[in-house]
Amino acid sequence: MRNGALPVVPAGVLATARLQGQDRVTWQPAAGLRFAVVARAGGHGRVVVGGQSLAPFEDRDKQTMVLVGLGWLASIACLAGGLTLTKVFETRAAAGSRWPSNRRMDCPRPHRGCSRLVFLVQRWPQVAALGLPGCFNALGQVPDDQ
Repeated sequence: MRNGALPVVPAGVLATARLQGQDRVTWQPAAGLRFAVVARAGGHGRVVVGGQSLAPFEDRDKQTMVLVGLGWLASIACLAGGLTLTKVFETRAAAGSRWPSNRRMDCPRPHRGCSRLVFLVQRWPQVAALGLPGCFNALGQVPDDQ
């Protein structure tokens, strides 16, 4: 409705419905109002018109775009965090940090850093596949002489 008056269906929609039996269009009678309209030919040259507002569907599209955007931001944050952690571990390894090496002779007895990594590997075997530095062999087991 515009200024209290019902909007008038475009004459082209009615003419097409009379000639072809029906016409399906999206119609915007005023700014901010959009409708999906079906016009079907009736008897004696009359046309029946039915429609539905597109506002709920457009709102759902906006919600979907927001969720997609948030998912994209979360994935970028995860990638950035992973890259940051990778760089931190690489920097520590290059600087000869307190992380023990994979060689048995550098870890004569269990110590704090070693035991943490051994716990991780024993608790979650897939951690060993990451190649984290620690006092364990390729199977994620602590050598017996430690």
